[in-house]
Amino acid sequence: MEMHTDPVCGMRLSSDEVKARTEFDGKTYHFCSMGCKEQFQSHPEKYASRAELSHEEETMHGARR
Repeated sequence: MEMHTDPVCGMRLSSDEVKARTEFDGKTYHFCSMGCKEQFQSHPEKYASRAELSHEEETMHGARR
């Protein structure tokens, strides 16, 4: 099952739990609610960079296992 992280609140979501999506800078971002999506859209650069950091951390932790 594919997992996603909401870049606003940090919630981990399965594909079935995703309530909203948006595209920014060629990437798709997944959200737990419309509220998180709206927050992202008000400051996409801030949250997109946060999502990149989260992804890098997950990749690093996965490599250590």
